[in-house]
Amino acid sequence: MFYYKRSDNDINSGVGFLVNKNIKDNSGDRIAQIIIQLSEMYRLQIIQVYAPTTNHDEEEVIEDYEEVYKLMEEEKTHFKIVMGDFNAQVGKKEDAKETSVGNLGYKKRNERGDLLIDFAEANK
Repeated sequence: MFYYKRSDNDINSGVGFLVNKNIKDNSGDRIAQIIIQLSEMYRLQIIQVYAPTTNHDEEEVIEDYEEVYKLMEEEKTHFKIVMGDFNAQVGKKEDAKETSVGNLGYKKRNERGDLLIDFAEANK
């Protein structure tokens, strides 16, 4: 089953999942999630993100990060995967304290990259 959502008024957004027909999703036009029951004890939450481009206001980007955080907090699962296109350049590790970035990044980090790294660091 292919679950796909996009905004009626924005052709530059849309997220989705291709999954077994027994799995339901919870989708918006920029953030979607599915919960998969792996076993009796374990569930997996996958959050797919398509963040606004740099043409959009910073406030809209912050709201999307808040929505991702809210989804992560609402669902108590053993495993969580947050993935997608965050429209950010993270570059390489800039501080030895950063655990979510390696030394082999591409290009320089931009402001959206800072937001993504801060989000990743805060949420381990």
